[in-house]
Amino acid sequence: MKKNLKKILILVGITSPSYAFAETWTPMISATMFDGIRSDMVLLVGGMITLFLIVLGVGMLWRAAGH
Repeated sequence: MKKNLKKILILVGITSPSYAFAETWTPMISATMFDGIRSDMVLLVGGMITLFLIVLGVGMLWRAAGH
């Protein structure tokens, strides 16, 4: 009987802390952490497209002027 009681107490002692951690667990990385990176990438791509359109427009004006 004492051996079984020891086994039960050991089992409860090992598993009960894991239940406590499972209730308070939070992820280390969440999706909201990448919002800043996403906005930076959108700004970068938007800037590159804008620069491309400016260069394209200047090239068209240059050709239209006959140079």
